Amino acid sequence: MASRTIEGLLGKSILSEIHADLFFTSSEGFSLEAGMTDFSVYESELKKQMAENAGKVVAMLDHTKLNRRSIATSIQASSIHTLITDSKADRSYLSRLSGLNVIIAE
Repeated sequence: MASRTIEGLLGKSILSEIHADLFFTSSEGFSLEAGMTDFSVYESELKKQMAENAGKVVAMLDHTKLNRRSIATSIQASSIHTLITDSKADRSYLSRLSGLNVIIAE
C-alpha cells in the first residue's frame, strides 16, 4: 500500500528547507502548560519544524481541543501568534490566553 504522508527524518529534512509567512495548523489538544499537543510524536516533530521556519503560527482549534492535552507537544503556546476557535469556546479560558490574538469564528 502506498503512503501519501512524509514523516520522520525525511519529512523533517524536507520541511527544514521550507519557509512560510503563515503556518496554519491544528492539533488534538491545547493547554497553556503544554501548548499544542498531538497523539503522533512524528507529526509533532514535523509541526515543530514548520513552526520554527514560519513567520507566524495560526492555531485552528475548536472548543473541544481547548484545555485538553495529548501525548506529544508540537508547538509551545508562546510560539502561537493567533488562535482561531468557535463560539462554543469557554470565554473564561480564552481570557487567560494573554499574548495571543484570539479570533472567534461564528
